[in-house]
Amino acid sequence: MELQRIWNAPDTQDERPLQPIVSGQRSRHPLIRLQRALRINMAYGTVITAVMGYLALRAQDVPLMVLFWMITAFCVWSMIDTWRLLRGLDTTVRAERSTLDELRRQRDAFDRWMRVQQRVGWFFYPISVVAGGLLGALAGGEKSLNELLGEAEFLLLLGILALLFSPLCAWLARWMFREAFGRQVDELRVSIHEMEA
Repeated sequence: MELQRIWNAPDTQDERPLQPIVSGQRSRHPLIRLQRALRINMAYGTVITAVMGYLALRAQDVPLMVLFWMITAFCVWSMIDTWRLLRGLDTTVRAERSTLDELRRQRDAFDRWMRVQQRVGWFFYPISVVAGGLLGALAGGEKSLNELLGEAEFLLLLGILALLFSPLCAWLARWMFREAFGRQVDELRVSIHEMEA
């Protein structure tokens, strides 16, 4: 009887189509917000990759060129890995999976991506510090690269800089991950926790 009453009730809504969402409004869906953050990350990555490639092309000394090409290769790998994550970040739930399973799968993929990015970064932070130190010494000094590499004090200074700045780079990368993705990942974890309860 109740269903018959609801079915026969007059429609109180307007007959006009729904208005589209205003472009200034952002979705509260955590996966859509993660997609947006990853796209912004890739835009910055493109700029950084272009700058590193430009420095590699402009370097006149082979060791410096090799270091900047290595950094460029890391940037390209990082962007490819990010693109794979973005491509796999599906905001719809397929019929073969439950919503909870899909959210868990996306969370696990994102956690893996962050872990791999940070671990591989540990290998490239010292390379970046050494490349930056060499570039700065060549730009600010009058000695050639061979003269600089022949000085034990300069090599010791580069080693100390790499030891000091690599942990700082790692900390800065973690902070940047937290700033760029932290809120969205937290919202995803809260959604998973609420569905598990």
